[in-house]
Amino acid sequence: MLISWLNTRKRKKKPRISGRCLGDLKYGNVVIAGPKNYVKLIDFDRLIPASEAVKNKSPYRGTVGYEAPELIMGGAFDFKADCWSVGVIIAEMIIADSYLFEAEIGQSLLDLYHQTLKTPSEKYLKSINVDFYEAYFKGKTYPGKSWTEIFGEKIVLQSCTKDGM
Repeated sequence: MLISWLNTRKRKKKPRISGRCLGDLKYGNVVIAGPKNYVKLIDFDRLIPASEAVKNKSPYRGTVGYEAPELIMGGAFDFKADCWSVGVIIAEMIIADSYLFEAEIGQSLLDLYHQTLKTPSEKYLKSINVDFYEAYFKGKTYPGKSWTEIFGEKIVLQSCTKDGM
């Protein structure tokens, strides 16, 4: 799935990491190399079979800033979490900033996610982890920032959009 998409080379065999979750996909683990600028993944120390990841057996959850919000809320790891990490990497490449999600001093990354993405529905939160919901979300709301506000704060993207690029 995701691995096939990232592996841009045309070949008849499946990639050796097919059917597995990377678990720690981040900007530093993606390299563009070769004369045809292939996307290559490096650092497979957290590679786990998808069947194990879905059961949430792995103690490894990813890197702060690239980890999907559902993982922080106690959800199981699956391919969607790797897709989230790819999205963060692409967004960082577009806005040319070191981190898309960078918390202020004293702010938890989860607060930052919810400030940016808005509070998930109660139904979703309760389906993830009831104890987590009771401890963290009960009675709290996060009004959220729009993506336009976030991108507006990034100087590189502002100048690109003003020039019509």
